[in-house]
Amino acid sequence: MLASKGDGTFAISSIPAGTYEFCVDSPQELVVDPCVWSKAQQVLLKSTDSVAGYKLTVTRGQIAQVRVNSTVLPDPKNTPPGNSLRMTVSAPGSKIHSFRLLSSDALGQNHFVVMPVGRAATVTISSGILAVKDSTGNRARNDVLRVPVYVPPGKVLPPVVVNVGSR
Repeated sequence: MLASKGDGTFAISSIPAGTYEFCVDSPQELVVDPCVWSKAQQVLLKSTDSVAGYKLTVTRGQIAQVRVNSTVLPDPKNTPPGNSLRMTVSAPGSKIHSFRLLSSDALGQNHFVVMPVGRAATVTISSGILAVKDSTGNRARNDVLRVPVYVPPGKVLPPVVVNVGSR
């Protein structure tokens, strides 16, 4: 993990020679991580190299949300990620990306991911120990629910709603 200065510049020292990718993890800024959603630029460093003026271009995205209605989910603060419910988003040419917890209440949890605008993707919600149901209460086959999503330019994507209960 590397933090940039206020003007966006950064410096790295004492790293071994090799090929590196620069990724961006800044969901609060609605920045789309190029390492997840596209082919990240690679930089090859030899042991004596230094790189100056490297420019990493990022784009703004939009939040995609999943609302999990459930009173049986474990406390997210005390449960390892993916231990009871796995939520991911993927698209052709991208890596699989996990949703992050946004908030929780007595009736469930809200999760989010920043995804590119104008790109179709699939949200997958699955569990090996819980019953996964769609927003109308129909149980998903093998407790794996796949929902196509698309974030149109200038629009806010409504949350994907899933109901989760005991098996």
